[in-house]
Amino acid sequence: MGSSILRIGGVPWPSRFQEPAGLDRTRAAVDFAFSLPGVSPAPTEREMRIVLEDGGRPAEVPAQFYEVKSNAGAFTGRVLFFLDIAANTTKALRLYYGNPKAAPPAFSSGLTVTQGPAGPQHYLIENEFYKIETMPKSGQIWHVWNKLGTNTSWHQQRVD
Repeated sequence: MGSSILRIGGVPWPSRFQEPAGLDRTRAAVDFAFSLPGVSPAPTEREMRIVLEDGGRPAEVPAQFYEVKSNAGAFTGRVLFFLDIAANTTKALRLYYGNPKAAPPAFSSGLTVTQGPAGPQHYLIENEFYKIETMPKSGQIWHVWNKLGTNTSWHQQRVD
């Protein structure tokens, strides 16, 4: 189950994700290992997809595959993604692979990088979760804002 906060069942695929605690979860982190026996050669990460089957039209889920390899006749690895799931419900997801001509996944990251006004290494790096500011001369991280919490800034003393 890895560091997932959701129960995972239904091996091999589809895997069913259950929210057991009676809490609505928004962007719950799901990280788990998978093993598919008899898959050879191992698919590339480029062609692997996680697809949510939520009653209607299947929807691809942005996912990060890692530690992917062929091992003793099985295709194994780990996958990490975010999942919205209502309290006490179950969702089914599938792992798709086997199309070596698949285009690379193209998900919008929402990441912006802008040059700051204070110096050559001064940048503002931002997405929906964090805003990071670098020191003007060195480029080291200077401030970090958590946009999902209190919007508090953590910063180090300026050494530039």
